[in-house]
Amino acid sequence: SAQTVALRATVTSAVGIVSEGLETFTILSGNTVIGTPVSVNVTAGAAGASYVLPGGTTTGSYTIKAVYDGTADYGGAIDSSQTLTVTAATTVTAAEGATATFGDASVTLSATTTSPAGSVNQGTETFTILNGTTPVGTAVTVNVATGSASASYTLPAGTPPDTYAIHAVYNGTVNFIGSTDASQT
Repeated sequence: SAQTVALRATVTSAVGIVSEGLETFTILSGNTVIGTPVSVNVTAGAAGASYVLPGGTTTGSYTIKAVYDGTADYGGAIDSSQTLTVTAATTVTAAEGATATFGDASVTLSATTTSPAGSVNQGTETFTILNGTTPVGTAVTVNVATGSASASYTLPAGTPPDTYAIHAVYNGTVNFIGSTDASQT
């Protein structure tokens, strides 16, 4: 989803405090403009703007280009020496409890993965059933879509009645940090 980033620039002059003109902020990936440039007034030698990064802006390092347009009293200036680093968003995985009857060949396991950055529509979820630290059966990995993952987990023949831990791991992507929930049975 779109995110707003606060950008600031200082405009100085040897002849006094700059309180006129416009500062234009642009975020660049190489020569490609990301989002829409924002122009704001310079007051008391400073300019600050809220810059909207479009949804889908990937992780990485971007150039912040700040251009003072200049006036009749002050010449223009450009600074492209600063960067904006976009990092992977945090996630929270929440597994759901499940029930199987002795003799069932499989059990359906489900989990949701959420992020303050928006809907998680990428990556995979790995489900494992554990008896203590020992896996029961073979882990299953499925895709996450609209924050949800569900898998049919094969139970080994003769799995005795007991309470087992469900371990759900969102494996993360370049845009979302992985997360784990082992609180369900």
